[in-house]
Amino acid sequence: MRTRALVALLAVLLAGCPGPKRARKSERVVRMPVFTAEELAKAEPLNVVSAVPEGEVEQVSETDEIAVTFDAVMVALEEIPDTNYFPLLLEPDVPGSCHWLGNRTIVFRPDTLLSVATEFKVTVPKGVRAIEGQMLKEDFTFAFSTVRPELEYSSPQHQQEFVRLDQPLFLKFNVPMDPRRARGSIRLVRSDGTADPFRIRMLSGKDKVRESWWFDVDDSARILVLVPSRQLKIQTAYELVLEQGLLGREGNLGSAETRKVEFRTFNRFAFRGIGVGKVYPEYGPQLEFTNKVTRTELARNVTLRPAVKMDLRYAGDFASETQHLSVELRAETTYVMVLSKWLKDEFGNRLGRNIKVRFTTRSFRPFYTMPEGRGIIESGPDPKQPVTMVNIESLAVRMKRLSRDQVIPFWRSRYDYWNDEDVVWSAGSTTRRPGIRSSSATSA
Repeated sequence: MRTRALVALLAVLLAGCPGPKRARKSERVVRMPVFTAEELAKAEPLNVVSAVPEGEVEQVSETDEIAVTFDAVMVALEEIPDTNYFPLLLEPDVPGSCHWLGNRTIVFRPDTLLSVATEFKVTVPKGVRAIEGQMLKEDFTFAFSTVRPELEYSSPQHQQEFVRLDQPLFLKFNVPMDPRRARGSIRLVRSDGTADPFRIRMLSGKDKVRESWWFDVDDSARILVLVPSRQLKIQTAYELVLEQGLLGREGNLGSAETRKVEFRTFNRFAFRGIGVGKVYPEYGPQLEFTNKVTRTELARNVTLRPAVKMDLRYAGDFASETQHLSVELRAETTYVMVLSKWLKDEFGNRLGRNIKVRFTTRSFRPFYTMPEGRGIIESGPDPKQPVTMVNIESLAVRMKRLSRDQVIPFWRSRYDYWNDEDVVWSAGSTTRRPGIRSSSATSA
Protein backbone atom coordinates (compact mmCIF):
# COMPACT_ATOMS: atom_id res chain seq x y z
CA MET A 1 0.00 0.00 0.00
CA ARG A 2 2.83 2.31 0.90
CA THR A 3 4.56 1.57 -2.44
CA ARG A 4 1.42 2.55 -4.37
CA ALA A 5 1.23 5.86 -2.47
CA LEU A 6 4.85 6.72 -3.28
CA VAL A 7 4.28 5.98 -6.96
CA ALA A 8 1.18 8.13 -6.97
CA LEU A 9 3.01 11.00 -5.25
CA LEU A 10 5.91 10.74 -7.71
CA ALA A 11 3.48 10.88 -10.63
CA VAL A 12 1.88 14.05 -9.21
CA LEU A 13 5.30 15.71 -8.71
CA LEU A 14 6.39 14.87 -12.25
CA ALA A 15 3.17 16.25 -13.65
CA GLY A 16 3.79 19.55 -11.88
CA CYS A 17 7.36 20.03 -13.15
CA PRO A 18 7.62 22.12 -16.37
CA GLY A 19 9.43 20.27 -19.12
CA PRO A 20 9.61 20.13 -22.87
CA LYS A 21 6.33 21.33 -24.38
CA ARG A 22 5.22 18.99 -27.15
CA ALA A 23 3.09 20.25 -29.98
CA ARG A 24 1.19 18.28 -32.55
CA LYS A 25 2.85 16.02 -35.10
CA SER A 26 5.48 17.74 -37.32
CA GLU A 27 5.75 20.67 -34.90
CA ARG A 28 8.70 21.59 -32.70
CA VAL A 29 9.46 20.63 -29.12
CA VAL A 30 10.37 23.54 -26.82
CA ARG A 31 11.37 23.83 -23.17
CA MET A 32 9.39 26.47 -21.31
CA PRO A 33 11.15 28.56 -18.61
CA VAL A 34 10.97 27.25 -15.00
CA PHE A 35 10.77 29.93 -12.29
CA THR A 36 8.86 31.11 -9.26
CA ALA A 37 6.95 34.32 -8.87
CA GLU A 38 9.48 35.46 -6.28
CA GLU A 39 12.41 34.83 -8.65
CA LEU A 40 10.68 36.79 -11.41
CA ALA A 41 9.93 39.72 -9.11
CA LYS A 42 13.53 39.99 -7.78
CA ALA A 43 15.37 39.59 -11.10
CA GLU A 44 16.64 42.51 -13.16
CA PRO A 45 14.55 43.00 -16.31
CA LEU A 46 15.57 41.44 -19.61
CA ASN A 47 14.40 43.35 -22.69
CA VAL A 48 14.00 42.64 -26.39
CA VAL A 49 15.67 45.31 -28.52
CA SER A 50 14.90 43.93 -31.97
CA ALA A 51 12.52 41.43 -33.57
CA VAL A 52 12.31 40.64 -37.28
CA PRO A 53 10.44 40.25 -39.52
CA GLU A 54 7.56 42.41 -38.38
CA GLY A 55 4.48 43.63 -40.19
CA GLU A 56 3.74 42.75 -43.80
CA VAL A 57 6.73 41.37 -45.70
CA GLU A 58 7.22 42.04 -49.41
CA GLN A 59 9.59 39.23 -50.37
CA VAL A 60 9.46 35.52 -49.52
CA SER A 61 13.15 35.63 -48.57
CA GLU A 62 12.37 38.00 -45.68
CA THR A 63 10.95 35.04 -43.74
CA ASP A 64 13.97 32.76 -44.15
CA GLU A 65 14.92 33.69 -40.58
CA ILE A 66 12.99 34.89 -37.55
CA ALA A 67 15.34 36.68 -35.14
CA VAL A 68 14.98 38.17 -31.66
CA THR A 69 17.78 40.20 -30.04
CA PHE A 70 18.03 40.83 -26.30
CA ASP A 71 19.79 43.61 -24.39
CA ALA A 72 21.89 41.20 -22.30
CA VAL A 73 24.25 38.28 -22.92
CA MET A 74 22.20 35.10 -23.24
CA VAL A 75 24.91 32.46 -23.85
CA ALA A 76 28.67 32.17 -23.48
CA LEU A 77 30.40 32.33 -26.85
CA GLU A 78 32.86 29.58 -25.93
CA GLU A 79 30.00 27.18 -25.29
CA ILE A 80 27.71 25.49 -27.80
CA PRO A 81 24.36 25.48 -26.02
CA ASP A 82 21.48 23.27 -27.03
CA THR A 83 19.20 25.83 -28.66
CA ASN A 84 16.62 23.54 -30.25
CA TYR A 85 14.43 23.73 -27.13
CA PHE A 86 14.56 27.56 -26.86
CA PRO A 87 10.96 28.76 -26.42
CA LEU A 88 10.58 30.86 -29.55
CA LEU A 89 6.91 30.04 -30.14
CA LEU A 90 5.21 30.40 -33.53
CA GLU A 91 1.50 30.37 -34.17
CA PRO A 92 0.73 28.59 -36.42
CA ASP A 93 3.71 26.41 -35.58
CA VAL A 94 6.13 25.17 -38.25
CA PRO A 95 9.06 22.72 -38.11
CA GLY A 96 12.49 24.28 -37.89
CA SER A 97 15.48 24.87 -35.61
CA CYS A 98 16.91 27.63 -33.42
CA HIS A 99 20.49 28.93 -33.51
CA TRP A 100 22.38 31.62 -31.64
CA LEU A 101 23.81 34.44 -33.73
CA GLY A 102 26.41 35.91 -31.42
CA ASN A 103 25.50 35.81 -27.74
CA ARG A 104 22.37 37.98 -27.73
CA THR A 105 20.35 37.00 -30.84
CA ILE A 106 18.30 33.82 -31.20
CA VAL A 107 17.42 32.88 -34.80
CA PHE A 108 14.73 30.45 -35.91
CA ARG A 109 15.12 28.95 -39.38
CA PRO A 110 12.05 27.15 -40.79
CA ASP A 111 12.72 23.81 -42.45
CA THR A 112 10.58 24.85 -45.41
CA LEU A 113 9.21 28.07 -46.86
CA LEU A 114 6.47 29.56 -44.74
CA SER A 115 2.97 29.47 -46.16
CA VAL A 116 2.19 32.61 -48.13
CA ALA A 117 -0.69 34.96 -47.30
CA THR A 118 -0.59 33.89 -43.66
CA GLU A 119 -0.26 35.87 -40.44
CA PHE A 120 2.20 34.47 -37.91
CA LYS A 121 2.44 35.40 -34.22
CA VAL A 122 5.79 34.95 -32.45
CA THR A 123 6.07 34.81 -28.66
CA VAL A 124 9.02 34.68 -26.30
CA PRO A 125 7.49 33.67 -22.92
CA LYS A 126 8.23 35.50 -19.71
CA GLY A 127 10.87 33.93 -17.48
CA VAL A 128 13.54 33.55 -20.17
CA ARG A 129 16.89 34.19 -18.45
CA ALA A 130 20.15 35.87 -19.42
CA ILE A 131 23.51 34.54 -18.18
CA GLU A 132 23.69 37.12 -15.37
CA GLY A 133 20.16 36.40 -14.19
CA GLN A 134 18.06 39.05 -15.89
CA MET A 135 14.59 37.72 -16.73
CA LEU A 136 11.91 38.62 -19.27
CA LYS A 137 9.12 40.06 -17.08
CA GLU A 138 6.25 39.60 -19.56
CA ASP A 139 5.59 37.61 -22.70
CA PHE A 140 7.11 39.41 -25.69
CA THR A 141 4.92 39.04 -28.77
CA PHE A 142 5.19 40.34 -32.33
CA ALA A 143 3.49 39.41 -35.59
CA PHE A 144 4.21 39.37 -39.29
CA SER A 145 2.35 38.27 -42.40
CA THR A 146 3.83 36.59 -45.46
CA VAL A 147 3.38 37.92 -48.99
CA ARG A 148 -0.19 38.36 -50.19
CA PRO A 149 -1.43 37.61 -53.72
CA GLU A 150 -0.50 40.41 -56.09
CA LEU A 151 -0.87 40.68 -59.86
CA GLU A 152 2.52 40.77 -61.59
CA TYR A 153 1.51 40.70 -65.25
CA SER A 154 -1.55 40.39 -67.43
CA SER A 155 -2.23 39.62 -71.07
CA PRO A 156 -3.77 41.78 -72.37
CA GLN A 157 -1.81 44.42 -70.52
CA HIS A 158 -3.36 47.41 -68.80
CA GLN A 159 -4.67 49.95 -71.38
CA GLN A 160 -3.80 47.66 -74.30
CA GLU A 161 -5.73 48.27 -77.52
CA PHE A 162 -6.61 46.07 -80.50
CA VAL A 163 -7.26 42.96 -78.38
CA ARG A 164 -8.53 39.94 -80.31
CA LEU A 165 -12.12 38.86 -79.75
CA ASP A 166 -11.21 35.22 -79.06
CA GLN A 167 -8.24 35.93 -76.79
CA PRO A 168 -8.14 34.24 -73.37
CA LEU A 169 -7.10 36.51 -70.50
CA PHE A 170 -3.93 35.56 -68.62
CA LEU A 171 -3.19 36.71 -65.08
CA LYS A 172 0.23 36.05 -63.55
CA PHE A 173 0.53 36.44 -59.76
CA ASN A 174 3.42 36.42 -57.31
CA VAL A 175 2.13 33.33 -55.46
CA PRO A 176 0.52 30.01 -56.45
CA MET A 177 -3.18 30.39 -57.24
CA ASP A 178 -6.34 28.27 -57.06
CA PRO A 179 -9.18 29.08 -59.53
CA ARG A 180 -11.84 27.98 -57.04
CA ARG A 181 -10.64 30.39 -54.36
CA ALA A 182 -10.04 33.30 -56.75
CA ARG A 183 -13.23 33.01 -58.83
CA GLY A 184 -15.45 35.10 -56.56
CA SER A 185 -13.07 38.08 -56.54
CA ILE A 186 -12.72 38.56 -60.32
CA ARG A 187 -15.14 40.38 -62.65
CA LEU A 188 -15.06 41.10 -66.40
CA VAL A 189 -17.09 44.24 -67.14
CA ARG A 190 -17.84 46.15 -70.36
CA SER A 191 -17.75 49.94 -70.50
CA ASP A 192 -21.58 50.01 -70.34
CA GLY A 193 -21.52 48.09 -67.05
CA THR A 194 -22.47 44.69 -68.47
CA ALA A 195 -20.71 41.83 -66.65
CA ASP A 196 -19.52 39.09 -69.03
CA PRO A 197 -19.42 35.49 -67.72
CA PHE A 198 -16.20 33.50 -68.00
CA ARG A 199 -14.58 30.21 -67.09
CA ILE A 200 -11.43 30.22 -64.98
CA ARG A 201 -8.67 27.61 -64.80
CA MET A 202 -4.93 27.20 -64.39
CA LEU A 203 -2.50 27.57 -67.30
CA SER A 204 -1.95 24.31 -69.19
CA GLY A 205 0.55 23.11 -71.77
CA LYS A 206 -2.09 23.47 -74.49
CA ASP A 207 -2.45 27.22 -74.02
CA LYS A 208 -0.93 29.32 -76.78
CA VAL A 209 0.31 32.64 -75.46
CA ARG A 210 1.19 35.13 -78.20
CA GLU A 211 3.62 37.07 -76.01
CA SER A 212 5.34 34.24 -74.14
CA TRP A 213 8.37 36.24 -72.97
CA TRP A 214 6.72 37.05 -69.62
CA PHE A 215 6.46 33.48 -68.29
CA ASP A 216 8.01 30.03 -68.39
CA VAL A 217 6.88 26.54 -67.43
CA ASP A 218 7.87 27.06 -63.78
CA ASP A 219 5.32 29.88 -63.53
CA SER A 220 2.32 27.71 -64.41
CA ALA A 221 1.13 27.42 -60.79
CA ARG A 222 0.93 31.22 -60.60
CA ILE A 223 -1.04 31.88 -63.80
CA LEU A 224 -4.83 31.96 -64.05
CA VAL A 225 -6.55 31.73 -67.43
CA LEU A 226 -9.93 33.41 -67.94
CA VAL A 227 -11.90 32.24 -70.97
CA PRO A 228 -14.96 34.42 -71.73
CA SER A 229 -18.10 32.31 -72.13
CA ARG A 230 -18.88 34.19 -75.34
CA GLN A 231 -16.63 36.04 -77.77
CA LEU A 232 -15.57 39.53 -76.73
CA LYS A 233 -17.49 42.34 -78.39
CA ILE A 234 -15.82 44.24 -81.23
CA GLN A 235 -14.74 47.87 -80.64
CA THR A 236 -15.54 47.69 -76.93
CA ALA A 237 -13.70 48.77 -73.79
CA TYR A 238 -13.42 46.20 -70.99
CA GLU A 239 -12.33 46.29 -67.38
CA LEU A 240 -11.00 43.22 -65.60
CA VAL A 241 -11.49 43.85 -61.88
CA LEU A 242 -9.49 41.96 -59.24
CA GLU A 243 -11.19 42.73 -55.95
CA GLN A 244 -9.34 43.42 -52.73
CA GLY A 245 -9.13 40.20 -50.71
CA LEU A 246 -8.54 37.93 -53.72
CA LEU A 247 -7.17 34.66 -52.28
CA GLY A 248 -4.27 32.54 -53.49
CA ARG A 249 -3.85 28.80 -53.13
CA GLU A 250 -2.53 29.11 -49.57
CA GLY A 251 -3.32 31.26 -46.56
CA ASN A 252 -6.28 33.29 -45.41
CA LEU A 253 -4.98 36.75 -46.37
CA GLY A 254 -6.19 38.11 -49.69
CA SER A 255 -4.77 40.81 -51.95
CA ALA A 256 -4.18 44.15 -50.24
CA GLU A 257 -5.95 46.32 -52.83
CA THR A 258 -8.28 46.23 -55.82
CA ARG A 259 -6.52 46.08 -59.21
CA LYS A 260 -8.05 46.87 -62.59
CA VAL A 261 -6.83 45.87 -66.05
CA GLU A 262 -8.39 48.04 -68.76
CA PHE A 263 -8.25 47.01 -72.42
CA ARG A 264 -10.11 47.53 -75.69
CA THR A 265 -10.92 45.12 -78.51
CA PHE A 266 -10.03 45.89 -82.13
CA ASN A 267 -12.23 48.16 -84.24
CA ARG A 268 -14.31 47.64 -87.33
CA PHE A 269 -11.74 47.90 -90.11
CA ALA A 270 -11.84 51.14 -92.09
CA PHE A 271 -9.57 53.70 -93.76
CA ARG A 272 -9.45 56.96 -91.83
CA GLY A 273 -7.58 59.03 -94.40
CA ILE A 274 -4.23 60.59 -95.13
CA GLY A 275 -2.54 62.01 -92.06
CA VAL A 276 -2.78 65.69 -91.35
CA GLY A 277 0.06 67.65 -92.97
CA LYS A 278 1.84 68.00 -96.27
CA VAL A 279 2.79 65.07 -98.51
CA TYR A 280 6.46 65.35 -99.41
CA PRO A 281 7.68 63.27 -102.35
CA GLU A 282 10.65 61.81 -100.46
CA TYR A 283 8.47 60.44 -97.64
CA GLY A 284 5.21 59.48 -99.29
CA PRO A 285 1.72 59.80 -97.76
CA GLN A 286 0.90 58.72 -94.22
CA LEU A 287 -2.13 56.41 -94.25
CA GLU A 288 -4.28 55.95 -91.16
CA PHE A 289 -6.54 52.96 -90.43
CA THR A 290 -8.79 51.94 -87.56
CA ASN A 291 -6.79 48.72 -87.01
CA LYS A 292 -3.18 47.67 -87.50
CA VAL A 293 -2.00 46.78 -91.03
CA THR A 294 1.37 45.32 -92.03
CA ARG A 295 3.54 47.13 -94.58
CA THR A 296 3.62 44.09 -96.84
CA GLU A 297 -0.17 43.79 -96.88
CA LEU A 298 -0.51 47.49 -97.65
CA ALA A 299 2.07 47.40 -100.47
CA ARG A 300 0.23 44.50 -102.13
CA ASN A 301 -3.14 46.24 -102.05
CA VAL A 302 -2.44 49.82 -103.11
CA THR A 303 -1.97 51.32 -106.58
CA LEU A 304 -0.95 54.82 -107.64
CA ARG A 305 -1.53 56.83 -110.83
CA PRO A 306 0.87 57.94 -112.22
CA ALA A 307 2.23 54.45 -111.72
CA VAL A 308 4.78 53.90 -108.96
CA LYS A 309 6.62 50.62 -108.37
CA MET A 310 6.07 49.03 -104.95
CA ASP A 311 9.24 47.33 -103.69
CA LEU A 312 8.08 44.56 -101.34
CA ARG A 313 11.63 43.86 -100.19
CA TYR A 314 11.44 46.85 -97.89
CA ALA A 315 7.84 46.40 -96.79
CA GLY A 316 8.20 44.03 -93.81
CA ASP A 317 5.68 42.67 -91.31
CA PHE A 318 5.63 45.68 -89.01
CA ALA A 319 1.97 46.30 -88.15
CA SER A 320 0.54 49.68 -87.21
CA GLU A 321 -2.66 51.65 -87.58
CA THR A 322 -0.49 54.40 -89.12
CA GLN A 323 1.72 53.48 -92.08
CA HIS A 324 3.90 55.55 -94.39
CA LEU A 325 3.69 54.48 -98.01
CA SER A 326 7.44 54.21 -98.59
CA VAL A 327 7.71 55.03 -102.31
CA GLU A 328 9.58 57.64 -104.34
CA LEU A 329 7.15 60.18 -105.72
CA ARG A 330 7.53 63.14 -108.05
CA ALA A 331 7.47 66.63 -106.62
CA GLU A 332 4.45 68.87 -107.21
CA THR A 333 2.47 66.06 -108.79
CA THR A 334 -1.15 64.97 -108.31
CA TYR A 335 -1.61 61.24 -107.60
CA VAL A 336 -4.68 59.04 -107.40
CA MET A 337 -4.31 56.26 -104.83
CA VAL A 338 -6.62 53.23 -104.77
CA LEU A 339 -6.84 50.93 -101.75
CA SER A 340 -8.13 47.47 -102.69
CA LYS A 341 -11.22 46.08 -101.02
CA TRP A 342 -9.13 42.95 -100.30
CA LEU A 343 -6.78 44.82 -97.97
CA LYS A 344 -6.76 43.02 -94.58
CA ASP A 345 -5.86 44.18 -91.11
CA GLU A 346 -3.72 41.94 -88.88
CA PHE A 347 -6.88 40.29 -87.53
CA GLY A 348 -8.04 39.13 -90.98
CA ASN A 349 -10.79 41.72 -91.49
CA ARG A 350 -11.04 43.03 -95.08
CA LEU A 351 -11.60 46.63 -96.10
CA GLY A 352 -14.68 45.50 -98.06
CA ARG A 353 -14.69 48.19 -100.77
CA ASN A 354 -12.20 49.98 -103.03
CA ILE A 355 -11.27 53.42 -101.74
CA LYS A 356 -9.95 56.15 -104.06
CA VAL A 357 -7.96 59.08 -102.66
CA ARG A 358 -6.41 62.04 -104.51
CA PHE A 359 -3.41 63.97 -103.16
CA THR A 360 -0.74 66.36 -104.46
CA THR A 361 2.89 66.25 -103.38
CA ARG A 362 4.81 69.31 -102.29
CA SER A 363 8.29 70.39 -103.41
CA PHE A 364 11.23 68.53 -101.93
CA ARG A 365 12.12 69.75 -98.49
CA PRO A 366 15.15 72.07 -98.28
CA PHE A 367 18.14 69.86 -97.61
CA TYR A 368 21.91 69.97 -97.64
CA THR A 369 24.73 67.62 -96.72
CA MET A 370 28.50 67.93 -96.61
CA PRO A 371 31.42 66.16 -94.93
CA GLU A 372 31.55 67.13 -91.26
CA GLY A 373 34.22 67.02 -88.61
CA ARG A 374 37.95 67.36 -89.10
CA GLY A 375 39.04 67.32 -92.68
CA ILE A 376 41.88 68.48 -94.88
CA ILE A 377 41.59 69.50 -98.51
CA GLU A 378 44.74 69.40 -100.53
CA SER A 379 45.97 72.79 -101.60
CA GLY A 380 45.73 73.81 -105.23
CA PRO A 381 44.56 76.62 -107.44
CA ASP A 382 40.90 75.68 -106.93
CA PRO A 383 40.31 73.84 -103.60
CA LYS A 384 36.83 72.34 -103.43
CA GLN A 385 34.58 71.11 -100.63
CA PRO A 386 31.75 68.77 -101.82
CA VAL A 387 28.29 70.02 -100.80
CA THR A 388 24.90 68.60 -101.84
CA MET A 389 21.91 70.97 -101.72
CA VAL A 390 18.23 70.55 -102.54
CA ASN A 391 15.96 73.62 -102.78
CA ILE A 392 18.58 75.84 -101.11
CA GLU A 393 19.76 78.93 -102.97
CA SER A 394 22.98 79.44 -101.03
CA LEU A 395 24.97 78.05 -98.11
CA ALA A 396 27.70 79.88 -96.21
CA VAL A 397 30.75 77.76 -95.37
CA ARG A 398 33.78 79.22 -93.61
CA MET A 399 37.15 77.53 -94.08
CA LYS A 400 40.67 78.27 -92.86
CA ARG A 401 43.88 77.91 -94.75
CA LEU A 402 46.68 76.28 -92.74
CA SER A 403 50.40 76.44 -93.22
CA ARG A 404 52.36 73.21 -93.37
CA ASP A 405 53.54 73.73 -89.80
CA GLN A 406 49.93 74.03 -88.58
CA VAL A 407 48.49 70.84 -90.15
CA ILE A 408 49.79 68.36 -87.53
CA PRO A 409 48.94 70.58 -84.51
CA PHE A 410 45.45 71.08 -85.93
CA TRP A 411 44.93 67.34 -86.36
CA ARG A 412 46.12 66.65 -82.81
CA SER A 413 44.16 69.46 -81.21
CA ARG A 414 40.94 69.04 -79.23
CA TYR A 415 38.96 70.89 -81.87
CA ASP A 416 35.26 70.54 -80.94
CA TYR A 417 33.32 70.78 -84.16
CA TRP A 418 30.07 69.52 -82.53
CA ASN A 419 29.85 72.53 -80.23
CA ASP A 420 26.84 74.77 -80.72
CA GLU A 421 29.16 77.72 -81.26
CA ASP A 422 31.67 78.14 -84.03
CA VAL A 423 35.22 77.22 -82.99
CA VAL A 424 38.00 79.25 -84.58
CA TRP A 425 41.27 77.37 -84.41
CA SER A 426 44.73 78.88 -84.30
CA ALA A 427 48.03 77.25 -83.46
CA GLY A 428 48.34 76.88 -79.68
CA SER A 429 44.77 77.99 -78.86
CA THR A 430 41.11 77.86 -79.83
CA THR A 431 38.63 80.70 -79.52
CA ARG A 432 34.85 80.60 -79.76
CA ARG A 433 32.57 83.02 -81.51
CA PRO A 434 29.04 82.76 -82.88
CA GLY A 435 28.91 81.90 -86.55
CA ILE A 436 28.62 79.08 -89.04
CA ARG A 437 30.33 75.83 -88.11
CA SER A 438 33.37 75.09 -90.25
CA SER A 439 34.14 71.49 -91.07
CA SER A 440 37.44 71.45 -92.94
CA ALA A 441 40.74 73.20 -93.35
CA THR A 442 42.87 73.79 -96.40
CA SER A 443 46.56 73.09 -96.29
CA ALA A 444 48.95 75.57 -97.74
